[in-house]
Amino acid sequence: MADARCRRCGGALPPGGGCARCLLALGLSEGLTPQTGPGPSSVDPGLEVSERIGPYRVLDTVGSGGVGAVSLAEQEEPVRRRVALKVVRPGLASVDVLGRFEAERQVLALLDHPGIAKVFDSGSAEDGQPWVAMEWVPGVPITEHCDRERLTLGQRLLLFVEVCDAIQHAHTRGVLHRAIKPSNVLVTDVDGRPRPKVVDFGVAVALGPKVTEQTLYTALGILVGTPGYLSPEQTGPAPLEVEPRSDVYSLGVLLYELLVGGPPFDPRRLRQAGWAGLARIIRTEVPSRPSARVSTLARGTVSEAAFRRRLEPGSLARELRGDLDAIVQKALEKDPGQRYASVAELASDVERHLGGERVTAAPRSPWERLSATLRNLWARVAHPGSH
Repeated sequence: MADARCRRCGGALPPGGGCARCLLALGLSEGLTPQTGPGPSSVDPGLEVSERIGPYRVLDTVGSGGVGAVSLAEQEEPVRRRVALKVVRPGLASVDVLGRFEAERQVLALLDHPGIAKVFDSGSAEDGQPWVAMEWVPGVPITEHCDRERLTLGQRLLLFVEVCDAIQHAHTRGVLHRAIKPSNVLVTDVDGRPRPKVVDFGVAVALGPKVTEQTLYTALGILVGTPGYLSPEQTGPAPLEVEPRSDVYSLGVLLYELLVGGPPFDPRRLRQAGWAGLARIIRTEVPSRPSARVSTLARGTVSEAAFRRRLEPGSLARELRGDLDAIVQKALEKDPGQRYASVAELASDVERHLGGERVTAAPRSPWERLSATLRNLWARVAHPGSH
């Protein structure tokens, strides 16, 4: 008898279980986040979704991943509303998948904040496939929204503070997001005003338990999460205490991208570096300050970035220099103890800057900047293969 094969990736299936590679996509796939913005859908044309699942009527399948799909669905009673319906792909209802779905449902049940997408309901379809009904967020990634609307630096910072407030709420309920990135922060219209909503707590963890490299990787060696947004301590081999400063770091990466137009580290370089190179880059290399990064961009690129922020090309670096450089650097410190102690502290410093007050993050001295430059130079010389 021939070995059973996964219909999606072609890999061998274990007896009675789902495909490990595709199961992992539950935590990795961007396709499991509702795609409501412009651009092509990532729906698998071979994936069939029932017209009715539980009390919900499926209107459209808007995204798919290795383990299932996200559909826009409508609940007709006892209340009429639209929801994002996550449904597991047929044949993948293993203990692992059911556990991940139940974990996400329980995590989100703890949270009640206008900036966090809610879970309304969960259950199993007639064919046994589990589903979760979540708040439908008809939005676009925060970076896309800011660029499309040409928001000023101040407007971007105000949105960022709202994101911080949502993440701080999760922390006060004992939940660490662990997957903060633009596609998990959607901006939607609420009463005529743009509001950010944090989505996808699928790889969230409760604060307190130890996290090891094995929890970030599967046996296949595939990373859970987006490498460029992982904190340095999450890439180490030793068991580490998961704590709010990890999300502070990820928010620092998001802030960097909102200000500059790109993340601190080139995503292509991280993908090509392999696990060892990626971990070394994140743990040892100090990224350029936002103002310095802008100063090194090509003329066309910096002109575009300035245009998207309603600034002249020559003034963007000046606007970032000082407070904003210092805030981002403190959020991105390699040593968690040197970062903001909480997301609330990060948000407070941003608000101080907006109010013209002195920020707690002191700009680095010329000696500290020189030390960081030499550290980066040494890392590149000692490990040329990962560049």
